Amino acid sequence: MYAVQKLTVRFVLPIQLQLLTTEFEFAFQHDLGYSNEHCQSLNVWTQKLNDGKKRPVMVWLHGGGFTAGSSIELPSYDGENLAKKGDVVLVSVNHRLNILGFLDLSAYGDKYKGSANAGLLDLKLALEWVKQNITQFGGDPDNVTIFGQSGGGGKVTCLMNAPSVKGLFKNAIVESGSYITNFNEKPVTQKVAAALLEELHLQPSQVDSLQKLPYGVLNEAGKKAMSKVSAELKKEGKTMNGWGPALDGDFLPYQPSDPAAKELSKNVPLLVGTTKNEFAPFIPGPKSQTMDELKTSLQKNMAIKPMLTSPRRKKRIQQFQNHQNLPTLNLTSAH
Repeated sequence: MYAVQKLTVRFVLPIQLQLLTTEFEFAFQHDLGYSNEHCQSLNVWTQKLNDGKKRPVMVWLHGGGFTAGSSIELPSYDGENLAKKGDVVLVSVNHRLNILGFLDLSAYGDKYKGSANAGLLDLKLALEWVKQNITQFGGDPDNVTIFGQSGGGGKVTCLMNAPSVKGLFKNAIVESGSYITNFNEKPVTQKVAAALLEELHLQPSQVDSLQKLPYGVLNEAGKKAMSKVSAELKKEGKTMNGWGPALDGDFLPYQPSDPAAKELSKNVPLLVGTTKNEFAPFIPGPKSQTMDELKTSLQKNMAIKPMLTSPRRKKRIQQFQNHQNLPTLNLTSAH
């Protein structure tokens, strides 16, 4: 894996990451580059500059949920081949993440009005840049497709729900990122901010001092505040999504299930897909489990017995196993 050296102060020169090798990293080959808060940047790949040709534009939003990742972290994020083979202009984007991108300080003054979705507002700004400048790179500003995988797909979903982004892209692709079914509500996100100030022993009037705190200190306090609020919500039978998009009444005025949100995005062509075995490396438990052990664990922890005993679903699972050449799961013993 890669270990990040913590910054002691903000706005210093970037510090290079240290490379450590593990079996997990063998599959990913991450290149996390440099750690720096000045992250509102983008990359452009194109065949020709100012050649008058209107190539389709594809804007890639990286994965990592809303807390991690970058536009260069994986070899597959290099846009050269796609730009060549598809004759498209490929743009990849960086933006603010985790506590820097989604801490809701809106209760502490107008200057923080957009703080709950600052990370997504970075993406909006990037799309505005594309609209204004991509012609110089041989791209068509009226034929922009936003696409992303995992957290990047979730960001695509969010942008489709943002009225102020309408018209900045034409098409959308969500790959393994259609998990965004609701946004954090403002009372909850503001409660996290209040808990953060409490954790740092700061008064509301001292909110501006957050600008000067070392990121490591701010991040750790944010985790504790998030855990505290999550525990309180759990007692009420409620949950929250962690750092991520918020129903702020401005950039995101509707929940994804609201009729107004559906109306907003109904005419955007959308391609949805999934990534095979995406979360397999993250599944807890021994990697050497047999199929019988896995089946027993699933029945115990995920209550899948009704699913397995359905004749129709048995048939579909069996067809999938045959098609994928997977070890056979003895469905009949699930009774």
